[in-house]
Amino acid sequence: MKNKPVLLTIISLTVLVLVSCNLLAVLQPAPVLAWNPPATSAFQATLAQPTQPTPQATNAPTSSPTPSPILPTLVFSVPTITATALTCDKAVFVSDVSVPAGTVFHPGDAVVKTWRLMNAGSCPWTTAYKLIFDHGYNFLGVKSINLAKPAAPGETEDITLSFSAPTPQGTYESYWKLQGPAGVIFGVGPNGDVPLGIKILIQPKPSP
Repeated sequence: MKNKPVLLTIISLTVLVLVSCNLLAVLQPAPVLAWNPPATSAFQATLAQPTQPTPQATNAPTSSPTPSPILPTLVFSVPTITATALTCDKAVFVSDVSVPAGTVFHPGDAVVKTWRLMNAGSCPWTTAYKLIFDHGYNFLGVKSINLAKPAAPGETEDITLSFSAPTPQGTYESYWKLQGPAGVIFGVGPNGDVPLGIKILIQPKPSP
């Protein structure tokens, strides 16, 4: 029993030494391992050689494209359409039946002016058609007068203005056009825009 404390002291010292060794092993940092590759000529050549780009594959055509066939140009003949077929209301001047331009009248004389026109349109003229004042001197004092009789396409018609010559002497001009029942206003000439005109000279009556 006297050796028991000595034995316990030896065991305690042994355990303390073992714990200290293990603690130092844990706290000591691990060594850093460095890898040095062999400096061979093949390895150095591999490092020195630049990286080459990978060539892109191109899709080369296997055959040239077939050209499209050239189609022949088709020419269509367009039938000629006359102005009569396109225009409902159209007039052609035929002649001055009376009172040519520059006729002399005295104040108060009776004037009967007549134009001869042909219906060159596709619509018949009825008494609903009018002769309307366009510009100049209005001998009648009214805006319009109805045609006296109808005229089928291709027929001629005499259109007359009757009035008394004005009193002041001088030269007078008056211009008129036609108007259909739909309100279309037309004259004569190639474009249907030329009005019908009358031009008279008023002079004093000679002394008896």
